[in-house]
Amino acid sequence: MILLVVLMIIASLSAVVTETAQNSFFYQQYVDKMVRQEQVMALSDGVAEGVKILFSRDDSNVDYYGEYWSYPVPFSLHGISVNIEIEDEERFLNPNILVKHGVVDEKAKAIFDRLFEITETGAEFTDKLIEWITPSDVDDGLKHAPFDTTEEIKLIGGVTPEIFNGRIEGGEFKPGLRSLLSVWSDGKVNINTASKWVLMALDSDIDETVASKIISYREEKPFKKVDDLINVNGITSDIIYRIKPFTDVNSKHFLVKSDIGIGDVDYTLFILFVRSGGTVREVWRKIR
Repeated sequence: MILLVVLMIIASLSAVVTETAQNSFFYQQYVDKMVRQEQVMALSDGVAEGVKILFSRDDSNVDYYGEYWSYPVPFSLHGISVNIEIEDEERFLNPNILVKHGVVDEKAKAIFDRLFEITETGAEFTDKLIEWITPSDVDDGLKHAPFDTTEEIKLIGGVTPEIFNGRIEGGEFKPGLRSLLSVWSDGKVNINTASKWVLMALDSDIDETVASKIISYREEKPFKKVDDLINVNGITSDIIYRIKPFTDVNSKHFLVKSDIGIGDVDYTLFILFVRSGGTVREVWRKIR
């Protein structure tokens, strides 16, 4: 299946690259900046169409690592190198769920408090996230509206590069906020793809041992429904009842990252897709 998808993406890219090559004498060694930009735009269209083809062949009821979308797709074509990676955004926690209709969701707050305690980020960051998104007419320099991008979290006071990107302390990796949070999700965590830190944050009775058992179980047999967690040693019906409003077994938002190299110039393409049923829609696209 993955070979078929790669061939489809290559076919999409080959058509647009060949057209660009035919229309410009300066392609490859003599390509100028404008031509490279046109090629990147054409390539981005090919990547987008290829990803849509990929997800049209995916079972949207369950998403897990091991499906063909979860593997990197590297290849070269006409002197252009491309590496495509797809990130499941429902593996993260969405900070926007902390406040609903102007009121703090205490259950969601407890999850974030645990997350920042587990990762030793600092429990005060839950309150800082809440202050940032809670509606208010006070002019205090805060947004008082939901996060629009995950990068926006860096604007919050106290969020250092180490806290946002991750750090090594005492030989142990401490994940950064970018590895834990995403504003591009429906607010429910996919238990088939969530990291151990996010799984542990979901409930106080899910410690590192239980979280590791969840990960080991899903590697052998992905969860088809949240209730299947009962098959994991250490998970009780009470835990499932508490985490059910915040969990799922599939994903709706996928962030595509594609590294593109044309000659000695590198570009990075980002495309966010949202999937609803059998329909895949592009939300936004950025090229850096």
